[in-house]
Amino acid sequence: MLTALDEATYGNEQAELELRKIRGLLLWSLYHHQGGSSTIGQPIRKILGIEEYAVMTHEQIEEAQIAGGVIVTPNAVLGAWLPIETAPKDKRILLGYELIIFNGINSVCGCWDDDRYAKKPKPFWTHDMYRLKGARETRAQQPIAWMPLPEAPNAELTWRGPKDLK
Repeated sequence: MLTALDEATYGNEQAELELRKIRGLLLWSLYHHQGGSSTIGQPIRKILGIEEYAVMTHEQIEEAQIAGGVIVTPNAVLGAWLPIETAPKDKRILLGYELIIFNGINSVCGCWDDDRYAKKPKPFWTHDMYRLKGARETRAQQPIAWMPLPEAPNAELTWRGPKDLK
């Protein structure tokens, strides 16, 4: 049923976005009502064109989790994220990635690395997962969006260094 809607909305960006939301929410409902005898899950399977006893794919589960708010993507928070091309290169910021970076997370604190100490500098966006992911993977998977880090909630709680321990 949704395949016909896919064809009808092709080229209309707003309609495609709405259809993706609807599909995601249906998958989210199905995710919670997967049983073969479920009176809720089986009609949803029919609408989505999923076989009666088929296991949900990893992609379907991820789409469901995004719709359900379990995974937040930069594209899901429209307006809050800014294009990476506009990011400041002189301070730490929150970087948003299209793909999951680590353990279901697709945003991480990071900064611009001008790679000035290398023999052949190749500047790139680096992040707090750099040591875990390694240089090759960090360079290969660059962010698509950014947002400024929030201010500390209370000036008294702001860490200023070792002198604060006295």
